[in-house]
Amino acid sequence: MAAPTANIVVDQGSDFSTSIAIKNSNGSNYNLTECSVDSYIKKHETATSKTVFSVGITSAIGGEVSLSLTDTQTTAMKSGRYFYDVVITESTGSKVRAAQGQVFVSPGITT
Repeated sequence: MAAPTANIVVDQGSDFSTSIAIKNSNGSNYNLTECSVDSYIKKHETATSKTVFSVGITSAIGGEVSLSLTDTQTTAMKSGRYFYDVVITESTGSKVRAAQGQVFVSPGITT
């Protein structure tokens, strides 16, 4: 499965949440039963620091996950461009990159 690209905008100093529907290559829902999901934001792929999305599986059979950040996390991020991905770890230990893209952190004035 090739990871689809979805770019997102995060407002600095605000809570952030979005949902992602994960699909198989044939368009059917990816079954997340017995899977775990992780998602990080980094300035670039070799950066040592990262911001960790809080990930929730909202529908295991429907392949739906939510990604969220607190206002504390977004305040700590400098404005600008970052990158993220969403990685599924299956019960067998296999890992699948399910989504990826750019994150633009929009600068906040009142933070």
